Amino acid sequence: MPARTTSASSARTECCYVSSGARDRDQASSPTVPFFDDLHVDRESSLWAREYSAPNPVAWWQIASVTDGVIARVALPWGAEVLDAGLDHVVTLERDELGVELVRVYRLER
Repeated sequence: MPARTTSASSARTECCYVSSGARDRDQASSPTVPFFDDLHVDRESSLWAREYSAPNPVAWWQIASVTDGVIARVALPWGAEVLDAGLDHVVTLERDELGVELVRVYRLER
């Protein structure tokens, strides 16, 4: 099934749907899932898009610039929320198994 686009919702943009009923955690009967499930714009105006997946040890983020398209792919702990990102770092909010919030800074090597 070819990819399709849908209109943006008020809280989140969900586009570029791909067919894969087995990966859909929100609606078991739905034949499609979003390709990305979280978006963030960093200080350099690059778009960080988290690839949709079931819970795994890592979540993959694609980083795209306005002029160059996709420029990198970064693995972060699954469930980490991107708070800030720059050329050489990313700041995340993570929660441990007890729900305690942890702020972490990861170095990016380009």
